[in-house]
Amino acid sequence: MRILITDDLEISRTILKHALASLNCEVLQACDGEEAWGLIQGEDAPMLLLLDWIMPGLSGVDLCRRIRAQYDNNLPYIILLSAMNEKANIVEGLNAGANDYLTKPFNTAELLARVKVGIRVVRLQVQLSERIRELEGARRQISDLARLLPVCMYCHKVNPEQESWSDLAQYVEAHIDVEVSHVICPDCRAAHFPELQ
Repeated sequence: MRILITDDLEISRTILKHALASLNCEVLQACDGEEAWGLIQGEDAPMLLLLDWIMPGLSGVDLCRRIRAQYDNNLPYIILLSAMNEKANIVEGLNAGANDYLTKPFNTAELLARVKVGIRVVRLQVQLSERIRELEGARRQISDLARLLPVCMYCHKVNPEQESWSDLAQYVEAHIDVEVSHVICPDCRAAHFPELQ
């Protein structure tokens, strides 16, 4: 699991990184919203973000809005950190797209508990995405199989419904807007009627 800490204060990033050390996660750091945005858009992007609200340029709330507007699937889990503890601030942060909100100064045990929740959610999202891909692959296979028409290699009868066998010509006339005419191909004429050659 990769976790991104975004805060313009180096001391805050250091405290957060130290607090997360027990989780055995890879911790990345960004000093502002623009640097964080670049990391979020890169390959193997972090899926859990700790964003400070107040930063120069792109704030944590602005970054939340940008992330939610950009990504439909595999959204990162966002914990917004702020010294602003009014209910209106918390509501604004959550409405901007944060999954969780933690006020500063934070309690380390509470921070770790909330990060662990985020890790569980991210892992469930990844598992769900994998299952969806597997189901889509299975659906494509079923769709491909549904287009197959079983034909007997000897009598050339067909079994489209996996129930009863019927004449190929009758099936074609019933399902395709054509009439079947019976002819003998050159190979069969040579094999069965050599005297006509």
